Amino acid sequence: MKKSGKVVELMSSKKIAKIATNQADSTSITILMDNYVDVLLPSSKNVIRTGPFLKEQLIAEHGLSFYLEVESNGSKNYYLMDAGFTKIGVPHNIHSLNIDIGNVSSIFLSHGHLDHYASIIEILKLMDRPVPFITHPDSFSPRYFVFPNGRVLGPWKLNKEELEETNAQIMAVKNAVPLGPGIISTGEIDRLTDFEKPMAAARIVKNETITNDPLLDDQGIIINIKGKGLIILSACAHAGIINMIKHSQKLTGEKKILAVIGGFHLVGSSEELLERTISELKKIDPTHLMPTHCTGFKAINTIAKSMPEKFILSSVGSRLIF
Repeated sequence: MKKSGKVVELMSSKKIAKIATNQADSTSITILMDNYVDVLLPSSKNVIRTGPFLKEQLIAEHGLSFYLEVESNGSKNYYLMDAGFTKIGVPHNIHSLNIDIGNVSSIFLSHGHLDHYASIIEILKLMDRPVPFITHPDSFSPRYFVFPNGRVLGPWKLNKEELEETNAQIMAVKNAVPLGPGIISTGEIDRLTDFEKPMAAARIVKNETITNDPLLDDQGIIINIKGKGLIILSACAHAGIINMIKHSQKLTGEKKILAVIGGFHLVGSSEELLERTISELKKIDPTHLMPTHCTGFKAINTIAKSMPEKFILSSVGSRLIF
């Protein structure tokens, strides 16, 4: 690593492909935030559910956040991916679940949309120490949604200066980077399919000009579990969930997929997009699928019916163990 001021420059993705062959022994993934919570879900193989007996009940919101524990060679490292849609949701759930956020070695932001970063400043205040903060440079650009009926949502903008003032050590990078043993970010996702397109409503402001947003900052996390394959964590999959999986396979050289967890961004999708996505998922044949957040009820239900032996229902507070 080479430091330049408060921004850390990291190595190229060609070197990362070799580092990605490092493997973790195990991982646990806690759903700190998602659109849905059900405290009556029973635990099952690989999934520990949080029941109704917490002192403070969990909050669900239209957002996403994961707390990751990755073990390799007897050593454990902890990570936070994304931070929900409001300032209160994720910090509240951290407290309710009695999670020690102070042990987090780095924070990873998948992209610069408000439903993924809203409580980051509050979390940094809880940690009260310098923390590496990894994201794409475009995450700091102003964003809008402009819908066909003329309605506009936004603007919103992640404040780099406020992050630095709250002890974030910003690593604004486009390429894949190692987060720790057995865990890397994806970097920019290769757009390989012909049916997955960025949101038509998305806009980005660059050089004081509003343009269609290709959502190049859409990134995820890959955990490589020894002998089991890849766990792919997607926040929204604006680049396409199939693109993300294929990119991860190419980046690591590992074809076997243990789990795909996160937003698939199929809410409001056409029948063709949903059918082709499910067809490709069946070919890839992951062991587990947990669609969350922006996947949408119809797509989640269709995936559950199409691949019931692979499907895991997401709920805030769930802890997946692999």
